[in-house]
Amino acid sequence: MGCGFGAQFDDDERFAILLKEHPKCYDMVMAYKNNGTTFREALRKALAVVGRFLPDEEPTDLFTT
Repeated sequence: MGCGFGAQFDDDERFAILLKEHPKCYDMVMAYKNNGTTFREALRKALAVVGRFLPDEEPTDLFTT
């Protein structure tokens, strides 16, 4: 459920589905820590490389960062 492999692809919606269907589980996965870095922080950096965002962090318009 919380694997980030392939999350950078445009057709990947696993985290949006997880947030919608199981929000508590989504929060738990995002809070997982490894060597002091949360999964949210690591995934945020990986998605930023291709200009994507986590489903609960997407900007509301083109001018919001």
